Amino acid sequence: MTARFLLALALAAAPAVAQAPKSFQATVLMTQDPAAFRSAWLGPQPPRLPVTTKAPRGRPVYAMVIFSGCRPASDGRCNVSGRFSVLRPDGRPYQAPASAKLWSGRPAGPGRMLLANGSVGLNLAPSAALGTYKVRALVTDNVAGTSISVEQAVTAQ
Repeated sequence: MTARFLLALALAAAPAVAQAPKSFQATVLMTQDPAAFRSAWLGPQPPRLPVTTKAPRGRPVYAMVIFSGCRPASDGRCNVSGRFSVLRPDGRPYQAPASAKLWSGRPAGPGRMLLANGSVGLNLAPSAALGTYKVRALVTDNVAGTSISVEQAVTAQ
């Protein structure tokens, strides 16, 4: 699968895509079913990813990171991590930020993107305010010292 196609797919599903120098790119997509998301990613191309912009109160949704262009260290492996935060509809933090190791392995190669191994779940309390929440991810290529901030909005139901 080409990076151009996947980036177009990601742009269609999540308009918040950022790019930093050295071609490190990332996007965050939300899903209610991370296993189905991973299965679709590994399945026939192009994938039909089960993404959502809805966050039912009392049921988790998961932030999935897709990235490309990480710089490998001398051992040939990339080291990518993420720090996730959620903002309430009024702009205040919803919960404490969470961190995840997203990738420790070989880069995908030119023109290809990777689905991060790690993800972070968001489970809105049944009493959480209705409205649009922003899930932000600071995705960091720890070898290159480059970070990208990406965001996806989800609407509480």
